[in-house]
Amino acid sequence: MLFTSLSARLRVLRVRTALAVLALSCLASNSTHAQLLIWSDEVPGGVITGGFTLGTSTFGTGSFEMPVPTGSTIQKALFYATRADGSGDATTVSLNDQDYVFGPANQGPGYNSAYGGTSLHTIDVTDDLDPTVTNYTIRISQSAPSNGFREFYLLIAYAQPGADPVWCDVYFSTANSALSINYTLNTSRPMLTAGGIAFASVVGYALDYWQDCEEVSVNGTPLGHLYGGDFNAASPWGASGSFFYSNDAFLGLGDDTVDLAIDGGDALSDISSLVTDGATSITVQYDHCPIGSVTSQQDNHVWLMVLAYTTDPCSQVFSLGPDTTLCAGATLQLDAAMLEGDHVWQDGSTAAAYSVTAAGTYHVTITDGACQWTDTIEVTMQPLSFYLGGDIILCMGDQIQLDAYSGAEATYVWQDGTTDPTLTVSSAGVYRVTASLGNCSITDSVRVTMDSCLFEVEVPNIFTPNGDATNSTFQPTLVGVSAVSLYIYNRWGQLIYTSSALQPVWDGRTDSGMPVPDGTYFYVLGYTRNGAQGPEELHGAVTLLR
Repeated sequence: MLFTSLSARLRVLRVRTALAVLALSCLASNSTHAQLLIWSDEVPGGVITGGFTLGTSTFGTGSFEMPVPTGSTIQKALFYATRADGSGDATTVSLNDQDYVFGPANQGPGYNSAYGGTSLHTIDVTDDLDPTVTNYTIRISQSAPSNGFREFYLLIAYAQPGADPVWCDVYFSTANSALSINYTLNTSRPMLTAGGIAFASVVGYALDYWQDCEEVSVNGTPLGHLYGGDFNAASPWGASGSFFYSNDAFLGLGDDTVDLAIDGGDALSDISSLVTDGATSITVQYDHCPIGSVTSQQDNHVWLMVLAYTTDPCSQVFSLGPDTTLCAGATLQLDAAMLEGDHVWQDGSTAAAYSVTAAGTYHVTITDGACQWTDTIEVTMQPLSFYLGGDIILCMGDQIQLDAYSGAEATYVWQDGTTDPTLTVSSAGVYRVTASLGNCSITDSVRVTMDSCLFEVEVPNIFTPNGDATNSTFQPTLVGVSAVSLYIYNRWGQLIYTSSALQPVWDGRTDSGMPVPDGTYFYVLGYTRNGAQGPEELHGAVTLLR
């Protein structure tokens, strides 16, 4: 099947000033830059791309074919635009007569180049495109502001029943293309060479072959020079890779030719012969052609790099992470949602995520069709635990030792800066300590107040309620207590009188007011000392004589 396209080549307007040349000479470098992966996905069908460049113009129209196969549905459609002057102005761009505004609202990554601040802008047009439409037209009005937008690139990923899956990675360069620059492209999945590996460069402003060009190399092998104008441009500038990739094969669109070499407007390569089957990265180098000398080099931007390839659907690497130690009271969230499918954890639960709060061995098995992944993680708990206790009332002249010991390897810092596991306290205040072990730490505090702590309990053993106003009540003496309870029982064990007064008094009558006869009675006197944690009891007998 043959596709004809007016494919675009992206080019950026250069400001040829002595200042720009001087700035570029300072930027020349062959350091390696990691790519910025801006979009990646597995597509159950194919990927098709096309574009248009204004070159040095500020307005224009370009048309190109992007034929999505009959019966397919659009899974993702991304409309990219690049700018190189750093301006904040917005530009309206028409795609098949529907207007889109590129500006600050959709600005993405960028970098500072010899020509000013650069930036990539992205609009998701998935819901706007019709898969039955095969021809696309980009139009920038003559009334649009001259704000640096020159290159436009459209990517459509589509689902097609019965088609083999395709994986596509799109990278932003993250650096100015100085005299020589290297990139490492880490792929989302292992690349299989049998179906071919499409590699396209979206480069700005390559005018002609001897004066202004990029030589492209992959894994150390030169592919050729990007130079000369693409026919889908408003002026003689190039170059962007336009291609169709589906069912383990791909075609170049427009003047892009699918082979290893590139030449001029042809910005597409099949790099499968340069890649080891199952590889997960490639190195890409762009070398520019200086005009007479390095110091007179005029730079072009490398905007985007696109890879499309087939991969083993079961080859994706999955890991719950390394074995770990959890701090007491902390929660570790194990996340297996990165892989779709049925999730089964060690306890039979089936959620994609699992919360860990205790030591143990945790594992998950994920099944997706014929693919299955399993991983295990060991979680240990950091043995760091102590409790200073509740607030303390300390008697005058006494002292208490606060203990935060949590093991010989732990370290301690009290509020006064001391570092022993214990602290002796003899005055009022709030005492705080932090114990640390590895990456874990625990802080606790206790408030200490002072009290005179006078205490006395005295209980009479006889009283005479005969009306002579002498020794007529049973009245224990209590000093330094905060709660009291008194229970009086007769000799048959019957409860006849109760009181909760701090200074209880029994006058020889029952709770109902009836006098009791002479005899021996038994008492249970409960009390809580000031500052104490709990009550005490005193048991005894008292004789009543009238």
